[in-house]
Amino acid sequence: MSAESDASQPFDEAGLSLASLYPELSESGAESGSQKATATTQTEEDTCSQEWEIDQILDETFVDGTRHYLVSWTPSLVAEHDAQNARELIAEWELLKAVRKEHPKKRMSLRSGIRKRVAPTRVRASPSRTEW
Repeated sequence: MSAESDASQPFDEAGLSLASLYPELSESGAESGSQKATATTQTEEDTCSQEWEIDQILDETFVDGTRHYLVSWTPSLVAEHDAQNARELIAEWELLKAVRKEHPKKRMSLRSGIRKRVAPTRVRASPSRTEW
């Protein structure tokens, strides 16, 4: 991906763009209809003093001459009361848990997944009549 890519252009492997992650960076600046999944109820000062660990840099792009990185954050636990801004994602999670409970994956033991191998039977060829 070139360094001069547009903010609306998708990133390689992640399939995301800065415009989809941050609608305020898009040309229209319009907020998307989906609820933003932010887990912040702390004051701005607390958030600024807290360190967030970046797991991996996935891609980069330039927006108005400033380099922006698409990063993957190290997973962390968030208390339920701190995740109230992500109600839509919590509802999706609860639905996923219910579906998994109704339809658990069928686990096969290692032995049941292996078919018995049958040795090929050897047929002894009888000499042809011309060889007699």
